[in-house]
Amino acid sequence: MRRGFTLLELIIVIIILAILASLAVPRFLVQTERARAAEALQHLSVIRGALDRYWVSNNRTYVGAVLTNADGCGAGYNLDIDCPNDNAVYPRRQFQYAIGGLAAGTYTITAVRLSTRGDSTTMVAADNITADQGGTITGAGVYTGVNQ
Repeated sequence: MRRGFTLLELIIVIIILAILASLAVPRFLVQTERARAAEALQHLSVIRGALDRYWVSNNRTYVGAVLTNADGCGAGYNLDIDCPNDNAVYPRRQFQYAIGGLAAGTYTITAVRLSTRGDSTTMVAADNITADQGGTITGAGVYTGVNQ
């Protein structure tokens, strides 16, 4: 009576594990990207709320609202939320947020996807999310390198 496993049995087990891993890893990557995009949508919602509060407290205008400046979110930042572009607050952030088109009753918030490493030097323009004062949201925010 022999004990242990044969080499063939071990190879078959390794092949089965490799097949299972090849099925699981892509699904994991897709879900990770969807979670990052959902986080960006949540940040856009928080920024929209801060802009609405700014509008009410500043004579019904968005003009003058500052989300970012040359310092990221230093001097001049005047919204009542934690700065979403601050690496100290969000060290693993995946998006850079900006406000544009400020007028009395309009604005546009853009979440620009950073590189997959999360650094601030490589922007991926195709993966942006944009929201306006009417609640219209465009863009998926999911890294285009991941198959859905």
